[in-house]
Parts: sequence; C-alpha cells; structure tokens
Amino acid sequence: MHLVDTGSTDGTPETVRRRHPVVEVMSVGADVPRTRALRSAGRNSLGGGGGGGASGTAPGGPNHVWTHQL
Repeated sequence: MHLVDTGSTDGTPETVRRRHPVVEVMSVGADVPRTRALRSAGRNSLGGGGGGGASGTAPGGPNHVWTHQL
C-alpha cells in the first residue's frame, strides 16, 4: 500500500508508519495538488517501490504481485 500525505499536521504519517510498517508513506507539501499526489502514489505502486520481499513473503517490493489499484 502506498500513501501520499499532503502536509497533514495531525501526525498521520508517523502513526501510519508505526502501526502499519509495510505501508509506503510519502510526504509532500500541502501546496501539492491532490491530482499530483495521486499520480505519485500510482507511479510508486507501479514501480513496486518499497519494503517487502517476493510474492508469498512480506508484502511490497518489486517482486510482489498486486492485482488492484485504488
């Protein structure tokens, strides 16, 4: 899962990282338009960027097979 945080000040990125370590959190400024943030998340998920191993092990990573993008 990829989450793009657009400048929240309520501690959301830190909480997500702590409670859900396999979620890839990218923080951008509050001035970044929502559509650009969504494109970033989509690009990150297509690239498979981030923490995890191959399919059948930990989620994420370039070898993880995913079937949906929301």
